[in-house]
Amino acid sequence: MGGHPFTLLQRIQRTALGDVNTSFADRHFAGALSKPDQAVTTGMREAQPWLKKLWRDKTKRGLSVRLDRELARMTTLLEAAALPARFTTAQQSCFVLGYYHQKARYDEEMLAALEKKNKD
Repeated sequence: MGGHPFTLLQRIQRTALGDVNTSFADRHFAGALSKPDQAVTTGMREAQPWLKKLWRDKTKRGLSVRLDRELARMTTLLEAAALPARFTTAQQSCFVLGYYHQKARYDEEMLAALEKKNKD
């Protein structure tokens, strides 16, 4: 898979709302391990207002489009993979590892962008 749905959903939320007390992952990560199909469906539903908020900010429209496209690509991949109603222990491990690998990649991108901004 090209990315991890939870990491992308959390990134969309953070981009739209900034730092929040309780992130999407904070609220739904444990549930995703037991019922991944429900958690991802909830995330897709919650992502729409976040993307809409980004779109309303003219300076962030391009980012909104990019994140929306990334979400669309991910849903296509998820349809092909068909998330199970329940994960096995091995699938839970893969989910957790994938989440943290993708989160590390996003964090590196964010830090690089901040460094570039500070240099300019």
